[in-house]
Amino acid sequence: MHRLIPFAVVLLTASAASAQSASREQIDAALSAIYPSVVRIEVVTAAFNAGKEWRTEVFGSGTIVSADGYVVTNHHVAGHARRVRCSLSTNEEIPADVVGTDPLSDITVLKLRPEKPRAFSAAAFGNSASLA
Repeated sequence: MHRLIPFAVVLLTASAASAQSASREQIDAALSAIYPSVVRIEVVTAAFNAGKEWRTEVFGSGTIVSADGYVVTNHHVAGHARRVRCSLSTNEEIPADVVGTDPLSDITVLKLRPEKPRAFSAAAFGNSASLA
């Protein structure tokens, strides 16, 4: 089984390791804290060429940023989605809708649509100024 780790965690790990001020336990704690909010995103897009519809399947990752199921990912992953499905760290698959997208900043926001309303494990945004 492959673990998907968001780019932000990779940067956190790399900067923590390079600073040599963080212990392995601190890095493991950061990964454990973020992992439940990481999702694998499966996207189906459609394009028309010569009168035919061509469907393409794309995969990426994102992060749940609110307990009610909003997910942040990249526009190049889900910005042109016809259908979106997210796999949680528990291997549960949940459909999602594109709420908004901005190609210039390469950001897309999705909303998970579970069968029954529930709370999701969400990552918190940090303040880079506090890292210094």
